[in-house]
Amino acid sequence: HPTVVSLAAVLPDLTELVRTAVGRTVEVTARVADDVLPIEVDTNELELALLNLAVNARDAMPKGGRLLV
Repeated sequence: HPTVVSLAAVLPDLTELVRTAVGRTVEVTARVADDVLPIEVDTNELELALLNLAVNARDAMPKGGRLLV
């Protein structure tokens, strides 16, 4: 169910979830610009999309690396 959310408000929790999913060899950094407007999104789908991207990024960096969201 889509709802209007502030990306700055939901991204910290999602970032922690991503860190757990990718492991210690990948440094995860997340930033949201100050002027980003609220978005309408299904937060569960957003979580799944970010996790999928993060796991793909981790797999592309077998020796570790840096993931910036």
